Amino acid sequence: MENKSQIQVVGAGLPRTGTCSLQGALQELGYTPCHHMMSDVIDDPFPYRKGRRWLDVWRTRDLATRQAAIRAIFEDGGFNATVDFPPSVFVDDLVEIYPDAKVWNSLFCCFKKMS
Repeated sequence: MENKSQIQVVGAGLPRTGTCSLQGALQELGYTPCHHMMSDVIDDPFPYRKGRRWLDVWRTRDLATRQAAIRAIFEDGGFNATVDFPPSVFVDDLVEIYPDAKVWNSLFCCFKKMS
């Protein structure tokens, strides 16, 4: 992948909809590192700096400020793909920030299989 801080794939599904498997597949295809909840929330020891950054994003109402904070999180981590929570609740922002990114909706795939 040519630019490590440019998100190229957005996993728009909710947690527990195959996001860990999708992360593994994307990394096999070269989209590494791929952001997952494990990246910033679970693997974030006290004082929880990474998780707090996402909490700040959640609380920010100003669109430009929120999108700048999201971009900074991904640039700081060198991510070029993202799946799972917390970014999955900011898909509208991610599509605006990274208009050329591919969007994978694993939730749609789950519902389609059930019908």
